[in-house]
Amino acid sequence: MRRIWTLTAIATACATGGGPLPAGTPEAATWHNDVRPIVETACVDCHRPGGPAPFDLTQPPPAAWHAAIVDAVVDQRMPPFPADATDCHPIAHDGDLTDVDRATFTSWSRNGYALGDPASFVARGAPDVVRPDGPATLTLTAAAPYIADPALPDDYHCLPMGPAFSADTFVGALEVVPDQRAYVHHAIAYLVHADGVAAVEAEDAKSPDVAGYTCFGGILSSGTTATYEQIGAHVPGAAPEVLPATSARLLPAGSRVVVQMHYNTTSLPAGERAPADASSLALWTRDAPPRDLVLTAGIGAYDFVVRAGDRKATASAEIAFGAAVDVISAVGHMHTRGTALRLQAVRPDGSERCLLDIPAWDFDWQMTYAFPESNPFRLEADETTRVTCTWDNSAGNQPTVNGVQQEPRDLRFGEGTNDEMCLAFASYTLPYALFQGCEPMVACHTSACPPGDGDCLVACWEGALSACGLCVAGGILGCGETTCQLPGLALLGCTSDCGDQPLASCLAGPCRTPLARYLDCQDANVRSGACDPYLASCDVAFGP
Repeated sequence: MRRIWTLTAIATACATGGGPLPAGTPEAATWHNDVRPIVETACVDCHRPGGPAPFDLTQPPPAAWHAAIVDAVVDQRMPPFPADATDCHPIAHDGDLTDVDRATFTSWSRNGYALGDPASFVARGAPDVVRPDGPATLTLTAAAPYIADPALPDDYHCLPMGPAFSADTFVGALEVVPDQRAYVHHAIAYLVHADGVAAVEAEDAKSPDVAGYTCFGGILSSGTTATYEQIGAHVPGAAPEVLPATSARLLPAGSRVVVQMHYNTTSLPAGERAPADASSLALWTRDAPPRDLVLTAGIGAYDFVVRAGDRKATASAEIAFGAAVDVISAVGHMHTRGTALRLQAVRPDGSERCLLDIPAWDFDWQMTYAFPESNPFRLEADETTRVTCTWDNSAGNQPTVNGVQQEPRDLRFGEGTNDEMCLAFASYTLPYALFQGCEPMVACHTSACPPGDGDCLVACWEGALSACGLCVAGGILGCGETTCQLPGLALLGCTSDCGDQPLASCLAGPCRTPLARYLDCQDANVRSGACDPYLASCDVAFGP
């Protein structure tokens, strides 16, 4: 169990100074016979030539690193895997070690870090890392390399990658590829929908001599209504996202990718100038549309206050998907005072099922956790999804900025790293057939309906939805991802439950109320034409 100190784990941690080791631990461990098999399955994906870690473990490590290696493993800092699936849904490629594995490192230290006989090495198997086949089919880069600001120990910088997509692009795998691994701390890739591309380009244009623009907790200012979603990330040890063969992410025509880079200049040798970084995003695209689309829903608590000095503040929020879906991965996001994050499915009777548990939150290891392909988390239509965050805002848990530890202050939701957040993202699948386009073009001018008149909008849109299947519903769902997510998901879930019933009768009958509620929410977006870019593939326009 990750960082939950059982009696066995305590005994293991104390064992470097003497005392019994867990049953099954080799008594006089050597590198080649006992330690190397663990290292090659759990560590060398990072600790390899050219990898993100600071030294190579594909060969016996230098003596100067021996004690530090044992300390990091026994103290459970390495290998990094903050999530705990003990009482939660299974996680694919779980990077944690058993108590016996960790105690093996202690036994090695007691044995004087003996190397042993190389011929005694027996591999446990290949490293538990999934990588896509062959080279990437599309690589996105920034307009120019970026040199981190030496005055900032932590430089957060957003790099627009490549132009906007000219056509719908289906992605089966992706990887954020850092260039200057020595000081690239982490990076997060976001898909900016068509309504946000102009805002990204405006930010980028403010500093024409520098690629990209400065950013912190989010990639756009907190007042924007533009929609964007996280689609990938790089942290040390993170593997590429490889989706099932029948699934893909859709990067819609008109959308664009922005990668938020975190450069840690203090990791460079004293006096050394940060080299130019040319990190990129590698995409493995699919030639044909998939059976299932992978979508990502956000769950966030926004109206919270973490009082100065509070050692255990909590906040939670929940949404209803409104339809049964298979969740294939999940990720949490808080800032530096976070201590724990938990994502749960809540049944109507109040009972809960654990989807993702991060009992020891670490801002430096914000991983996306994939569930086994054969065992996704089935979220039922009548369940809500709840995220709960816990923070420690005491004096001893404050970040250090420019060498000075900060004083506690009240914390609220904010974009800056020294503000706080409570977010989770769940990626799930829906059949691509729900979002396919249609012929012929159907135009519906909502200017004929008074604002807020849901019945009028229902009558106007029924014909378009009947002709276009759920392409229109899916497009408008993307358009209102932030402002109308809950009623949109409820509408989508309702129509999915209609089975073979004609869509027009479904909307006019059992789904008339959720459709009216959703259209009321989307009224302003649709009237302005803001949703039209999302509907181009449907040959539908709703703007005036």
